[in-house]
Amino acid sequence: MQQRILIEVQEIFETVDKALDTEVDVPNVLRRAVANVINQLIFGYRFDCEKEHEFQKMQELLEFQENAFKEFRVILEIFAPSVGKFLPGPNVNEM
Repeated sequence: MQQRILIEVQEIFETVDKALDTEVDVPNVLRRAVANVINQLIFGYRFDCEKEHEFQKMQELLEFQENAFKEFRVILEIFAPSVGKFLPGPNVNEM
């Protein structure tokens, strides 16, 4: 596990070193590093340059889920599906 974390720390430093003259999106770099450590432990691979699109898609899905479950209607419809058809606005299937 320490080796995997060190690989990501090295990748963070390389990313920052490559962009010395430009602005670096630090939260995105750290988000990818944390995701890489978790993915290496669970699935055995990391999000390198070739899998950047997969990482972005996963981020979009997580953000969608986070935003969807903030809605009271969605939470209510999950626990009481029959009530959802009487509420105004889009239902879970329409999101």
